[in-house]
Amino acid sequence: RPRPQFHGDGRVYLGMELEINTSGSFNSTSSLAYVAHNALGGLGYLKEDSSVSGFELVTHPMTHAYAAESFPWPLLEELAEYGCRGDDGLHVHVNRDAFDSPSHIFRWLRFIYRNRQAITLLSRRHRDDLNEWASFTNYSSELPFCKQHAKGSRDGARYSAVNVQNAATFEVRVFRASLQRQSVMAALDLVAGSVEYTRSLTVPSILKGGWTWDGFIKW
Repeated sequence: RPRPQFHGDGRVYLGMELEINTSGSFNSTSSLAYVAHNALGGLGYLKEDSSVSGFELVTHPMTHAYAAESFPWPLLEELAEYGCRGDDGLHVHVNRDAFDSPSHIFRWLRFIYRNRQAITLLSRRHRDDLNEWASFTNYSSELPFCKQHAKGSRDGARYSAVNVQNAATFEVRVFRASLQRQSVMAALDLVAGSVEYTRSLTVPSILKGGWTWDGFIKW
């Protein structure tokens, strides 16, 4: 695993882990990994994953704008044409330094967990699959959970909607993998957008529906 290389200018950096299934044979997986590695250049690297019959594509941290403009999006279509599938997980990391304060972290976590229905729909996962790998239901109440982890605790279940165990990032695990640009970009949109949206939430705006999905959509 190489040292992180940051791409783009900004405060919010996103790192993507996209699990890609190949036909499963060594020769085809090796050849497709070569294609992916060449297309990524210095923007990412590949990992083995025991849960995937292929490989995991991992990007270095990048801003939302950099991802939209400079990620090799045609690679996804090329892999799909070779018979690859995005059936498993798409995980999006966001740097902890992106947040202004513990209260900002609290507002963001609370927004994610309060809007589980809309986010589940956007994740494109079946509910049972989501509960196994990125559960919204590991915690009986999101309020104590959000308070605890806003203060810096990393004591939480990995297979949660937001994995809080990493020292430098929060990992949003809810999304199903895809080889379609629109679906992958939507995951990055949601993470980056929710961080910025909750940055400016005030108590009066929350009382007027700021924590709701409708409030986010209007913003």
